Amino acid sequence: MEVNHVLADEKLIIALISAAVALLLGQLVVYIKYRINKCQTKRALFKELQDIETSLESAIAITRHKLEMNVHMIHSGTMPLPVGSYIFDNYYKEVVSELSSSQRRSYQLIHHYVKDINASIENLTKKNIEASEAYFLNPSSIDVKHRKLWFDRLASFYEVLCLTQWHISYHKENRRNPELPYNGPVYDDYVAFQQDIQLALKELIEEAKKKSAEEVAEQKIRL
Repeated sequence: MEVNHVLADEKLIIALISAAVALLLGQLVVYIKYRINKCQTKRALFKELQDIETSLESAIAITRHKLEMNVHMIHSGTMPLPVGSYIFDNYYKEVVSELSSSQRRSYQLIHHYVKDINASIENLTKKNIEASEAYFLNPSSIDVKHRKLWFDRLASFYEVLCLTQWHISYHKENRRNPELPYNGPVYDDYVAFQQDIQLALKELIEEAKKKSAEEVAEQKIRL
């Protein structure tokens, strides 16, 4: 009887140990999957910056062309396509706790710009259609004052595109600490870059004046 009782106790202990081990292994597997999912989402969030950067390159080229067209009072063509940010919009909240404060602020700044860019694209597209229709019906209705207003809108949009591209480039090069500092050499470079944008706009105007309206109108831009 005692032997049977001991054997029964041993079987119970083994069963309990097996159940505990199985439970721990199950929890470990769940945790590993959780960590893998977090890491994959973080990588996808970072890689999405490259997709956004590519969209910005296209938008910058199209906007430069629109600015050239403005010089020659040409009102036609399309505006840039909206910039996609699916990963950030749908999964950022799942990994925000895994990011440093510097990374969070950088991502939030970049996507704040992206949101503004898409809102501007929607508004500028509407204005562009209105101007194209007005010019088609009555070319004289688009006067110098209107052209200056349209140029200022496009120039402001162009500046935001370039600044967003700069922030993405800096984030990619400084993945661990991508936030723009408020002073020092990097900040000085950022300020200089802003000045370079204004200089580039002036140079663009001068170059556009050297081209004929036909050259500008026929220029092909990759969407």
